[in-house]
Amino acid sequence: MTLGEGTGLPTAYVLKTATTIAAEVLGLTDEMGTLAPGLSADLLGVQGDPLADLRALTRPLLVVAQGRVANDRFMLAGCGPRSQPAVSGV
Repeated sequence: MTLGEGTGLPTAYVLKTATTIAAEVLGLTDEMGTLAPGLSADLLGVQGDPLADLRALTRPLLVVAQGRVANDRFMLAGCGPRSQPAVSGV
């Protein structure tokens, strides 16, 4: 069973639950939960549309954690430098 499978919930709500609603429950909306200037965010770049198929989240192409590229298939294939800041000034 994959994330949200069989719940009957729309995939957009499943994703919102894992991000925005989780931050609200933890009382951290001033720090995280949405993509906005000044907030912390880890990013996952995937092939496909997670709104159409949540399993796209299991096929990451890019992972940015704590402001640094942690995994990039293009870098892993030797097509670019590794461990570069994802955001200038980091």
